[in-house]
Amino acid sequence: MINIIPKPQKAKNLERQFCFSTNTTLCGEFLETITLFEQLIPKATDACCNTLTFVKDDTIDAEGYTITYDQNNILITAADQKGALSGFMSLIQMCAGKDRFDAYEIVDKPCYKWRGLMLDCSRHFSPMDRIKKTLDIMAMLKYNVFHWHLCDDQGWRIEIKKYPILTEHGSIRKGTSATAQTSADKVYTEGEYGRGLYYTQDDAREIVAYAAARGITVIPEIDVPGHATAIVSCMPELSCTGEKVDVEP
Repeated sequence: MINIIPKPQKAKNLERQFCFSTNTTLCGEFLETITLFEQLIPKATDACCNTLTFVKDDTIDAEGYTITYDQNNILITAADQKGALSGFMSLIQMCAGKDRFDAYEIVDKPCYKWRGLMLDCSRHFSPMDRIKKTLDIMAMLKYNVFHWHLCDDQGWRIEIKKYPILTEHGSIRKGTSATAQTSADKVYTEGEYGRGLYYTQDDAREIVAYAAARGITVIPEIDVPGHATAIVSCMPELSCTGEKVDVEP
């Protein structure tokens, strides 16, 4: 049984083992992307020297790839960066940290064009290094869309230079609700949350570039007209009633 996520569309067991390790030379196309993940290659303990060659072939479907073999060497063929990276990640998964792996010939492409993960940074702020780690793991599992949830009732998290009040005030809530749905009494935990917890425009550019290098598109979400208490707390004139409200806990 082949242990690859997601399961490839076609996989033929060759009933032999191949080497893939730090003794393997990487060559060919798409290396600017592949080398971002060189740390995943098994460190050689008992592996022969061979090559992994990436070949560009425009006849392969977008984001698709094949894995084949030539003597003791490995070939990954793809039409684009995303396909090459997916093939590389399949190879990493087959290795499972070992120098040698049970070889499968693989022909694969995504079943779904949009393979997304949503991270809610409004309610629970994620530091930059955590977002980058998330993007790395997404690339390993062949996700291609990062849905970045940047504002909701509970906090505004993206710098808008024309409206600094959104991050100066709209990012901060008085507490975090721990109220049961059946309770009439509001209970708060942790105290104030969100002061200074937002992404600058330079942070956003850095995340977009980091994701793009890994074949991932960033979809930022600004949540309106509902779930907009963080905005209305700063600009009550935008609401239906003009009533002053707090950032929702």
